[in-house]
Amino acid sequence: MRPAVSGSKLGYKVTTQSHGHDVGIHTLVGDYEEKGTNHGKKFYQKLQKIANHEHVKVFLYYWDARDGPDFSGWWFGDQVGGTQVWALSQTHGPTPPRVGWKVPWDSPKPQPGALIVEPSTGVSALGAAAAPASGGIRPAAAAPAAVANIGARVTEATNRVAAVEETAQAVIAKSKALTPGASQVEITALLGQLVAEQQALSGAQKTLTADIGEARKGGTAALPHLNELTKLSPRLRVVSTGIATETNKLKAWSSKASTAQATAANAAATKEAEAKDTTAFQAGLPETKESVQKAEEALESVIATAGPLVQDPPDDDADILNKAIAEIEAAAVEAQNRINDARSAINMKLQLARKYAPETRKAALGEYSQLQQRLTETQKKLSPYKTFKKEFHVRVQARKSLQEMSDNISTLELEVEKVKMITSSGGDQLGDDEIASTEKVATPAKNSLDAMLKSLETKMRTADGLMKEELTQIKAKCETLKKDLEAAAAVMLKQQQSHQAAQTIQTATEKVDAAEELLKNCADAE
Repeated sequence: MRPAVSGSKLGYKVTTQSHGHDVGIHTLVGDYEEKGTNHGKKFYQKLQKIANHEHVKVFLYYWDARDGPDFSGWWFGDQVGGTQVWALSQTHGPTPPRVGWKVPWDSPKPQPGALIVEPSTGVSALGAAAAPASGGIRPAAAAPAAVANIGARVTEATNRVAAVEETAQAVIAKSKALTPGASQVEITALLGQLVAEQQALSGAQKTLTADIGEARKGGTAALPHLNELTKLSPRLRVVSTGIATETNKLKAWSSKASTAQATAANAAATKEAEAKDTTAFQAGLPETKESVQKAEEALESVIATAGPLVQDPPDDDADILNKAIAEIEAAAVEAQNRINDARSAINMKLQLARKYAPETRKAALGEYSQLQQRLTETQKKLSPYKTFKKEFHVRVQARKSLQEMSDNISTLELEVEKVKMITSSGGDQLGDDEIASTEKVATPAKNSLDAMLKSLETKMRTADGLMKEELTQIKAKCETLKKDLEAAAAVMLKQQQSHQAAQTIQTATEKVDAAEELLKNCADAE
């Protein structure tokens, strides 16, 4: 590149290394002078006139991305931002690129050496008024018949573009009139029309590109026809953009409508499944509940049979005892079978419940989980009776111990009641004798309760079933009696403190009286 001469206005010289007769290229070669600014960059106008087409002007300018990235870059056209364009370089530097131009502008890729743009000082417009195309190459003139043929193709192409444009605009108008609440059928049908129009536009553009290629071969005589043909491309491009915009809009609506339909269909299917599964669940639940209830009843039968035998075992007749124990263990086996049957039924129902619709599944799992919990409790209570004979004598001894505790509790209840009566009836006027007699009853009772609670804690660690329930009841009674004793002890402590305070006051009073008497005697002696 050669730097601009000082004091001259910077311009550009466009040359070509192409040795063909492409009208588009030879229209652009020449000298360009700075004319102004467009989209933040300077633009330039060709100085030389085009022989036999002096009215045609050529500009070199930059266009930003306001019309999309595909139309942004440096252009050669008949006016700045016009519809008649010849070449494009999709670069965005502050000055036109030296190489990398697509001629024509919509070529798949740049042609090496097609155009070379280099800085130069300005060339006098007067000296270049009628300069021929640069490089000493003058486009060949086309035969009249060829030019006439090109003219016919221009007419045909114009009519074709107008027809495609009209039908496409009609479909675009229909799409714009459609509302977001349109049915999926309407949207799908219109989408099909838009796709068809886009295909028709693509076909028209392909044919137009072929026509433009033929026109370029016609030389300078065909240049007016070439200009007419190249003006058709922007029209197709505008309509194609409108088709694409509406297509994208309808696709978004279609997707939304499809999602809504799928959601509605899923909701309907779920509702139907809920109804079906709820019916199945409610039909099978009573039978499962009955199996659990039978297991619980079988346990109650075992407990009812074993209870009297443990509380009052036969002393002499071993045969009767062994027979009774055998019956209890047999009943325990039957109860275990009932539990196993119920557990199997619940497990089977749980497998089915996990396949139910969400709400029914939640309800079913809740019901069957509760039934499982009941079975677990039943199993805990039954287990000791499955080896009843082995633990019979231990149970009898435990029952005797439990009875002794119950008897001791009854005695302690009487003692505590005495203490409560004394402390409540005397109020704040309990005498020393009453306090002493109350302490004589309360202290042993408290010691007995503490020992009994300790024993109960030990026994409850190994007890189960009915035995544990009874021990728990005795423990509750002991704790209540202990609280009563503590309340009585608080009353007695208050009474003792009151008595001590009164005694202290009495002693102090007597000492004061004695001191006063002594002082009086001293005074009399003087």
